[in-house]
Amino acid sequence: YWTKEFNDYTDLHENGELVVDDDELSSDVHSAYLFQSKVENIISDHSENYPDQPMFLYYSLQLVHFPYEPPAEFASRCQSSDITTTKFCGLTLMLDEVIANLTCALKSNNMIDNTVLIFASDNGGTAELNDNIVGNSVPFRGHKFSF
Repeated sequence: YWTKEFNDYTDLHENGELVVDDDELSSDVHSAYLFQSKVENIISDHSENYPDQPMFLYYSLQLVHFPYEPPAEFASRCQSSDITTTKFCGLTLMLDEVIANLTCALKSNNMIDNTVLIFASDNGGTAELNDNIVGNSVPFRGHKFSF
C-alpha cells in the first residue's frame, strides 16, 4: 500500500512496534518494495554473518490484495475495460517482480541451492462490498469467513 494507514491511523508495524520512520511511512514508497528491501537485507545479513546456519524466513506479502493500488508502471501494462481487473493485473505483475527479486537475492548470496520456497494464497475473495469491489473465488465456492 502507499499510505500505510487504516482509518486515518498509521498501520505499519515491525516486530510488534509501530513504525515511526518517515522514509518507511512515506507514501512515495509502496509497502511491497519496503518489505522487499527488508527481506533482501535479512538474506544478505544472514549470508554474511551466519553462512553455515540454516535460516527460516516467513515472508507474507500483501500482494495481491485489497486495496488494489498498483504502481502506474505495472497497471499501464494491463489492458482491460474494467479498472478492477487492470489494478489486479498490475498487482500480479508487481508480485512477479518482487518474487523475482527475492530469488535474485538468494542467488547472489549463494543461498538458492539450499532453499525451499513455498507459495500459498489466502482464503479467497470477500463477500463484502468494499469501494464497489467484491471478491470472486470462482470456480470455488464460498468466500472469506464462510467456514
